[in-house]
Amino acid sequence: MKKEHRISLCRTIAGAALCLAPFVASHAHHPPGGLGVQVVGSVTTMSADTMIKGDLAGSFEFDYLRFDTRSDAELRALDDEHIHAHDSDYIQRGSLGLAYGMTDRLTLGLRVPYVRNVGRRAAEHTHGAESPVLDLGTAAGLGDISVVGQYALTTGPRWRSALLGGIKLPTGETGVHDNRGHRLGAHDQPGSGSWDPIVGLIGSVSGERWSIDGNLIYTHATKGAQDTTLGSLLEFRASLSYALRSHDADESVDWDVTVALELTGESQGKDEVAGVTEEHTGGAYALLGPALRLTSPGGISFYGAAGFQVWEDIRDHAPPPDYRVMVGIGRVL
Repeated sequence: MKKEHRISLCRTIAGAALCLAPFVASHAHHPPGGLGVQVVGSVTTMSADTMIKGDLAGSFEFDYLRFDTRSDAELRALDDEHIHAHDSDYIQRGSLGLAYGMTDRLTLGLRVPYVRNVGRRAAEHTHGAESPVLDLGTAAGLGDISVVGQYALTTGPRWRSALLGGIKLPTGETGVHDNRGHRLGAHDQPGSGSWDPIVGLIGSVSGERWSIDGNLIYTHATKGAQDTTLGSLLEFRASLSYALRSHDADESVDWDVTVALELTGESQGKDEVAGVTEEHTGGAYALLGPALRLTSPGGISFYGAAGFQVWEDIRDHAPPPDYRVMVGIGRVL
């Protein structure tokens, strides 16, 4: 594939990563969103490349986030300290995304998630007796839809940068109940009920077969359902990726194969309920792991990534993440 054609294709498909960018203010126990459908480059880290004007891309992604769960005895001990902690086995999330090139510098993206929080448990506080640990079941429902734009600040064959801006809409479920018929707290609902602005910076530097990408994205939480303001979220992502194939003019029908090493991190502030700060909520963690992307001659991208906890400082309200696995498919339509 000629170099100018390859650059054009990379721009078109790389910009479609907006379909699956991390736009949802995910709590520490919610899986962060992945990226999307680049030809070469990262999977869970956004590229600074935008789409070509008039191109439309679609994608689907599935996330699985496993937690380092706590024993019944640990939950009871926290309850004895009047810390209303809960546990989850894992969270699954499926996301549908669309992205459109408004201009060669501006790409708009839309993301619709569906969330399942499985194996929820919590100690029920009692006075003068051992607290029972309750099986609260699965919390599932539509998550908050996000709409964002990515604007290319600088472009070039090697160094690129972009600005991200958008908003998370209060479209998710906020009335889900547990096994006892009690409405879950706002922290555990699939949706937040709040309008949350999103801003971010994206940088990329690349050579013929390699790319280094970095993201810094901030989601400012506002008051939502149940008079609750969830903690604002700061996300950091970085990746080093390498294309295993080098293209010549007569290789236009071959598959692209890209491998990557990616670091993702989140830091979330404390929740506030009815004007009172919940001191045991929020925290931070980091995941590190490999990623793989396969792109067909027809422009269909298949990708996956795994991240394993390398550091965490999660407060007692929720369990820390253990590992994350994500797979997806996308293409320019």
